[in-house]
Amino acid sequence: MSTEARRAFWRSGEPGGNGEPGWQAATVCRRGHVQGYSLQHEPDDLGKCPRCGADVLSRCRHCGFRIRGRRYRPQVISATQFTPPPFCDGCGAAHPWATREQRLYELQNLLDQEEIDDVDRLWIDEQMYRLRADDGSMTEKQEKDIWAGVKRRAPGLFDTAGKAVLSGVVSAGVHAALGL
Repeated sequence: MSTEARRAFWRSGEPGGNGEPGWQAATVCRRGHVQGYSLQHEPDDLGKCPRCGADVLSRCRHCGFRIRGRRYRPQVISATQFTPPPFCDGCGAAHPWATREQRLYELQNLLDQEEIDDVDRLWIDEQMYRLRADDGSMTEKQEKDIWAGVKRRAPGLFDTAGKAVLSGVVSAGVHAALGL
């Protein structure tokens, strides 16, 4: 994340130590183990996760915005279990603990920004559904064919942001076949 792209940790009006209603911050390791979820101040030393040893994060790796924690309402105590959000609510990027299915959603979000015709968009949406619904029975050749078709119809997806997401979604064989 470049310094220029780094967002403020707090969104205007969020708790950030001011006691106003809004989202608190969370700290979560790269594998999704929650360390804290009701922070009202930006944390300093995050260290390593005591469960798995991974780095602990408090910000989105893409934009630097805080990881959304619990909803803060003065004088209200929540008894619900906290689950870390799979996506940044600042930029929409998937956090490291996002599942394959959630990363495919991220790709679809990036596709929404592409200039492609409706017929191609419909075909791609159908293929993304097939990929999300795959129970492990899809062959590598079938997956390669799907991704090759997506690349023909939406070549812009295979540039910077999409390429980074794709590398975490496709197998090494598909990765090589697509020239990623």
